Amino acid sequence: MGTTPQTVYRSNKELESVLGEILFYRNTRSIIVTAFCRDIFPECEAVIEKVNDIFTTRGKIH
Repeated sequence: MGTTPQTVYRSNKELESVLGEILFYRNTRSIIVTAFCRDIFPECEAVIEKVNDIFTTRGKIH
């Protein structure tokens, strides 16, 4: 990903704070996706796909 684990951790904590929900349960051996995270994942994928489409289309225009 080209980023440090600390950066990923901080970004995840910030997103959890904004959403008011926990995305992952963590312990010393594993990370488990929460039901909330599973529920919103398809919507997040759709948003990312839409943003990628915008940049792709914009790149073709110029």
